[in-house]
Amino acid sequence: YAHLRSGSIRVKVGDRVKAGVELGRCGNSGRSLTPHLHFQVQRGAVLGGETVPADFGDVITRQMNTATMAHRVIPLEGDTVRPIVRDDVLARALAFPAGSEWLFTDPQTGREEHARVEVDLYSRLVLESNSARLVLEVYDTGLVVIAFDGSRQSLMRSLPLALARMPFDQEASITWRDRVPRHLMSAWASPFVELLAVVAPGWTDYEIRYQARRREGAVVVEGTTSRYRTRTVVSLGDAPHQIEVRNLRDELLRTVIFHPLSTTTAERSA
Repeated sequence: YAHLRSGSIRVKVGDRVKAGVELGRCGNSGRSLTPHLHFQVQRGAVLGGETVPADFGDVITRQMNTATMAHRVIPLEGDTVRPIVRDDVLARALAFPAGSEWLFTDPQTGREEHARVEVDLYSRLVLESNSARLVLEVYDTGLVVIAFDGSRQSLMRSLPLALARMPFDQEASITWRDRVPRHLMSAWASPFVELLAVVAPGWTDYEIRYQARRREGAVVVEGTTSRYRTRTVVSLGDAPHQIEVRNLRDELLRTVIFHPLSTTTAERSA
């Protein structure tokens, strides 16, 4: 980082820092006419040394009126990018705090599935019911479904397809892409497909394109793969969230409604 305000640097060589820690203040020290921040990664410590590409995580780019989120981006010359701007209401709606309990319901049959969020030995959030477990990563600016394990009849099985990755951004409309293991959504168990998922990860994945649009009191997320379409309504109020999964013939395969049953002590205090 170069051209920081003189005397504002708060770290020294060798310090370990985390995202959000203040390193210094924007300035125009050195060869600079106006305050700005210069960032680069280089192979050595010599000033002006050979630079190497640097990737940024969860970056929003805009072309015309379309905003796109990418998990990893190496900006090109002339690109304009920004980080995710967190929407606190959306983040709370999909927080899945440890100790919270959730109810999943099939409105067509009335079948219910209770689940509870725990923290496993790897400090990961695990949403677990009697028939399945879902490993989640909820961070400051998004939600990622890491793994699903359990019965193919579990109502939680729709989540990896409907919300494999969900940015908590304030944009009115935003698109992004992700990949979902194919064996999670197969209508029948295939040991061969599951074996391929282990020996050739990615080869059997569905690539899924998401688009999120805001409407009053909710964010509607639509996902499209080569075989399925999903529509998820994430409630920003007290209403339950809803997932619809359809195949390409537009036949409704499953509707799942889910909402929290309880909150943690910390949430109640807030």
